[in-house]
Amino acid sequence: MRKFQMILALLILPLFAFGQSGGQILSVEPIAFPAYDSIPDGIDYYSHAVYDSLRTDKAILYEKLTYESMGLKVVAYVARTSADSSARKYPLVIFNRGGYIRNNMVMDYLPLFHKLVSHGFMVVAPALRESEGSEGKDEVGGKDLADIWNVLPFIKSRGYVDLRNLFLLGESRGGFMTLQLLKAGFPVQAAAVYGVISDFGKYMEGDEVAGNIAHYIWPDYDANKESLHAKRSAVQWAEEINVPLLIMAGSHDETIDPQQSIDLATQMNKFGKDYQLVVLRGGNHSLSGKDVERRDNEIISWFKGALR
Repeated sequence: MRKFQMILALLILPLFAFGQSGGQILSVEPIAFPAYDSIPDGIDYYSHAVYDSLRTDKAILYEKLTYESMGLKVVAYVARTSADSSARKYPLVIFNRGGYIRNNMVMDYLPLFHKLVSHGFMVVAPALRESEGSEGKDEVGGKDLADIWNVLPFIKSRGYVDLRNLFLLGESRGGFMTLQLLKAGFPVQAAAVYGVISDFGKYMEGDEVAGNIAHYIWPDYDANKESLHAKRSAVQWAEEINVPLLIMAGSHDETIDPQQSIDLATQMNKFGKDYQLVVLRGGNHSLSGKDVERRDNEIISWFKGALR
């Protein structure tokens, strides 16, 4: 009972974490997926046939949530069973996506969301400011963290969410934001990341494109480079991660050096933390293609192992 009360108290934290209120629900609308051929940029992650089979599955309901975060209107996506939700409560996965400014992300991640819901979870995926029509400017691990904190009031308001069983899942950029949330005490039972950046300074030094846009994202980048890097570099504060963490990487990740995952695991081990490192031989950045089933099964098993 005491632990449950603690979680409820933590759900109020967004009101104070960034100095102002947030989380007001503005609208929740069902999503009608377009035909594959009408998607502006197509889908790189999976086939036309897979998309059609998933978008027409009536067992799963997809919704677009619009809510307030630090005075901005921002968007998140929700995936849940379409079955009568009054009969039980569902554990929830908050998915933190990769990339910078994104659109059509609910379609990009449709197979992952579908599989999580099929295994008994609910999913909430914040798009973050400046993406999917959301207001504001994406700071890539800055004030945009509030957009994740501020889905908690929505979660709390849904009677079918099991508040004892919340989980974080992060891909790439969403991976280091997941770690930032864990450091700040985000109320979850366990977390998983794949293709994660754990040393932001090393990443910025090795990625010319990221270096070129750094000054747009952070106008004060040159003056505050060290603090910007440190805030996003879990290898510097792994001792502050206090929930079980699954770290996954592909050995052939050409976007983020898999050594970043190994270095994070080394630090977790140094401080006696509960973690598991999985490096898939030949795997790419998002562990897609031949590794997607293994990736998803490892994540689901990790979360189910932490269920209360």
